Amino acid sequence: MEKPEKLIRAWRSGLVYLILDGFDELAPRIATSSRKRAQDSRNSAIALVRRLTDETPEEGSIVLAGRNNYFDTDAELHSAVGINKSWKVFEIHDLDDEDLARFIKDHGWAGGIPSWVPKKPLLISYVKQNGLVETSGAEAEASISDPASGWNFLIDKICEREVNQVYVALEAVELRQIYSRLATFARCRVDRRGPLAFADCRRAFVEVTGVEPEERSVTAILRLPRLSGSLIGVEASELERGSRFFVDPDLADCLSAGDVEAAILLPYNYQPTTHLGVVHALGELGRSVVYCRLGENADVALSASLRHFSEQNSAGARNVCADLVGVVFSNFASITSEIFLSNLYLDSLRIEEGTNFSRFIFDTCAFHTVEADVISADDMPIFQNCQIAHVRAPAAMSEYFSQRVVPHNQIDSLDFQDVSYEALRNEGAPEDYLDLVSIIDKVFIQSKKGRQLTAVFRGRWETRRAHIDYVLGVMEKEGWVTLSRRGGVDIVEPNMSKAAEAKAIIAKKDYKHPLLTSK
Repeated sequence: MEKPEKLIRAWRSGLVYLILDGFDELAPRIATSSRKRAQDSRNSAIALVRRLTDETPEEGSIVLAGRNNYFDTDAELHSAVGINKSWKVFEIHDLDDEDLARFIKDHGWAGGIPSWVPKKPLLISYVKQNGLVETSGAEAEASISDPASGWNFLIDKICEREVNQVYVALEAVELRQIYSRLATFARCRVDRRGPLAFADCRRAFVEVTGVEPEERSVTAILRLPRLSGSLIGVEASELERGSRFFVDPDLADCLSAGDVEAAILLPYNYQPTTHLGVVHALGELGRSVVYCRLGENADVALSASLRHFSEQNSAGARNVCADLVGVVFSNFASITSEIFLSNLYLDSLRIEEGTNFSRFIFDTCAFHTVEADVISADDMPIFQNCQIAHVRAPAAMSEYFSQRVVPHNQIDSLDFQDVSYEALRNEGAPEDYLDLVSIIDKVFIQSKKGRQLTAVFRGRWETRRAHIDYVLGVMEKEGWVTLSRRGGVDIVEPNMSKAAEAKAIIAKKDYKHPLLTSK
């Protein structure tokens, strides 16, 4: 403006609406173990905001916007910026389906948003503005239907945005590595989501970059979307001031993939002590992100890193091996060399048909659950001196387990189950209904994390394949399942919010369910 003093006079006269956006970007936070000093630092950093709110006349208005995770609590936010009871406070929540449709329409965007994308306006904007969805309808869904590649893209964009907005002396890839290290630290906590303290941020920065962080860098780290200063069920008084939590478990899981990827690509440079104390397994989504980022040489790199870390006798190396085994088995990776693993603990191990896992030897390992979705003993890994709480397998594998697994291991319970199509048929069930039962049994009952597409047809006649394909198409359209790719294999993933209804179809013998009659 040519005469800004006129604007100032107008503001002091109550004729201006102030829009103050980005208080969370104003100034750095100082990493400190002192609760009082941390709060004082934030109060000092946004003193300008407080002055503007204090000196704006009652006749004027203010819109103040920023991320609430800048502060430990809402009470601290209100006190620091001068909010009183006369203010109206709004928080943008995750969008529901109606909100999402209106949001897309208001922005003039064509095409849909895949179901896996968190319904946050910021993340949805990343997807649309960067052309990740460029077509409309079914084509749009298919172009970004893979959660692993989609999440990988979103995290890159988040890091690019944070670096550009806070102007830190970091590359986006370095910021992502720091976030990944924080997610690994969170895996060491009793709660997978955290808390993460200021000291964790500083440690992550130093371990990744090799230098002490400047204060603005700590600001960038703690601004990560979906980090919150509070969490339901956790009292603020129990935490170090400044602690943060991952609100979105999918984001935390995908970020955790970074350290696992580093261990695979650079096994001789990776410090196993990074994994020391990890108590939460890398999730299915995180494993898929790792495999996605490894590219064409994934299986070769996994084989080499498994050999390297399995030969080390340390707690950290064993935790690395547990993550690598998860990546291999979840993505059906082909490991050509013999891998001997001892003293590992894995919460669950799922053995899918179509990949030969016979080169794996688990010796003196512990598992909570082992699920075998194979009907050939040739593909099974070897278990010896292991402790397994629960085994689930097809009835066709009962003899194999009884003769070759049970005598050499301690197994608390064995569960062999198959749907008896003959029994249902004798009760009058039509073949169309049995096709639907086959899908529900394989996808919603036997597994909750997705099954290979080929497994859905197992146990049914070849002549039923066309109708099973049709029912799967209807279920995908209606939001019951999602078809994706993992490790080069087609996967059917269930929408577990439909699990109860799915099981009721079998329990009630609902021969005319809409999934069978939809056109």
